[in-house]
Amino acid sequence: MKNKLVIITGASSGIGKACAEKFAQEGANLVLAARSADKLRDVAENIARYGVQVLPVVTDVTREEDCKNLVEKALIKFGKIDVLVNNAGISMRASFSDLDISVLKKLWMLIFGELFIVRAMLFLAFFKIKALLWEFLQ
Repeated sequence: MKNKLVIITGASSGIGKACAEKFAQEGANLVLAARSADKLRDVAENIARYGVQVLPVVTDVTREEDCKNLVEKALIKFGKIDVLVNNAGISMRASFSDLDISVLKKLWMLIFGELFIVRAMLFLAFFKIKALLWEFLQ
């Protein structure tokens, strides 16, 4: 993983935070995404001790603009994306009969949000390939 670029959503706690630490131990540079600026900054500062580059980007994956911004910042700083860990999520504990529909709506938006990131990556990759082809054909 040395010098690979890894984007991790939900990086401020739990599995995302643990993934960030493990990837950093393996030498990967990281773009960390989460909603909480303070928690994200703390994780980034902790991860930097491994001698890798870390870019924290406050991101709400349910917002398409935030997802585009995340991908753009990653590409501007690192010029590539090697791995995407779509980890953002919410916890929901309830029996089906007690299920709050608003929680399901949030979960659904998280799923769409993760797709926003993939879409932004593919969109930007398409234009990069198109530009390379244009250069080649000239």
